[in-house]
Amino acid sequence: MEHVLTEHGFRLLYIRDSNALGELDRDAILEDLLDGLPPGETMPSFRLDLRDYDHLVIASDLATGRNLGVLGGLDHVTAAESLLVLETAYVVAETRGQHLMRRMIAFLLLRMAGLDALPDAVVSLSSSATFCHVLSETAGAMRNACFAPEPPQNVIRLAPMALLHRAALSLGHKIDHAASRAALQSIAPYRQAVASRRVIDLDAEPVTLPPRVLSAPLLVAIDLRHADEAELMQDARRLYRARGQRMRPVALPSLERNPFWPAATPERSCPARP
Repeated sequence: MEHVLTEHGFRLLYIRDSNALGELDRDAILEDLLDGLPPGETMPSFRLDLRDYDHLVIASDLATGRNLGVLGGLDHVTAAESLLVLETAYVVAETRGQHLMRRMIAFLLLRMAGLDALPDAVVSLSSSATFCHVLSETAGAMRNACFAPEPPQNVIRLAPMALLHRAALSLGHKIDHAASRAALQSIAPYRQAVASRRVIDLDAEPVTLPPRVLSAPLLVAIDLRHADEAELMQDARRLYRARGQRMRPVALPSLERNPFWPAATPERSCPARP
């Protein structure tokens, strides 16, 4: 199922049925993405078989058909809720500043809601401060959605922490609270800028900063359990369609990882397919 963003020149394709993957050329997708890889960045890992993803979004150029980004997710469950685990996320350098990754996440939620049901939370194990910021800003633009972990504060809400611990247990990840606090400090400037807006300007471009690699992977989540589905879909549509200023490609410094690269998920976290 595909959708076209004519104004931005993007075509987004959502695939859930593995039978629809026959026309996709994995090697061609990887070749296109490698062509858009800035010096010093490392290509994220992909599953050998694209059919192993439960949810897949492919972004391409509307005019040329060139692949510009990929978002792959897995269905997962904890003892109390359903999860969408974002395992692979990548966009080429020339699209950064156009909110393509945020659009892909919103598009994925819209397709999931239209075909089946929304997850209780969207989670990712990421080593990128920039990707954590993207998820944080996405949560901040959705009514009654909550980003976790929350920044250090006087009052600690138990529900988001409990969600993270259940997700960590289910994914086989051990939470390092000291590393988590350090990671939250790394993305604090981004989050403070978002929180300071009385009304989030969905058309505004964020300040482009070099990607920061966290010292340890950070488990992050967008908690959707208390969000009204109708309102959530309205907010996802706004995120998906928001205008964005086109920006020239930025060559990132060497030894910097892709800002939209979640960390590798432990093998035991992937449930066996029926």
